[in-house]
Amino acid sequence: MPEKQVEHHTTQSNGNEEHTWVEVARRPPPRNTGIQGTRPFDTACNLRAADRKAWLFIGRLHPTTDAETLTFHLKDAGIQGEIECEQIETRGRTKAFKIGILFEDRERATTPEIWPEGILVRRFSFRRPTFEGVRLGEENTKK
Repeated sequence: MPEKQVEHHTTQSNGNEEHTWVEVARRPPPRNTGIQGTRPFDTACNLRAADRKAWLFIGRLHPTTDAETLTFHLKDAGIQGEIECEQIETRGRTKAFKIGILFEDRERATTPEIWPEGILVRRFSFRRPTFEGVRLGEENTKK
């Protein structure tokens, strides 16, 4: 494994003092890239990879929009295969959905021309769950 690269620099000011500083270039953390199988699908084995999906966030939708309407719109726009559609809780009155489509259809689904004006489409961000400790609020401090 390569070691950190260290560069020493020396500067002089007024000819009397000498200042030395060190610049350290950190190496990136190791990545566990794993392997990816290359063997063709064998019917005798029945083991195969899942279809790759693209997950998109569709937001700023009218409050009357439902999953069925959104799925119909995507199919009408030429998105093929199974479409997973799940409504997401929002703070305002508008609605938002998380959709899963075939990875090959992601470019078509992110084309602005297939979406009505004002609708927001972007890659869905899967967030890790945050674990919260004990909250000290009014109910915990009253005696």
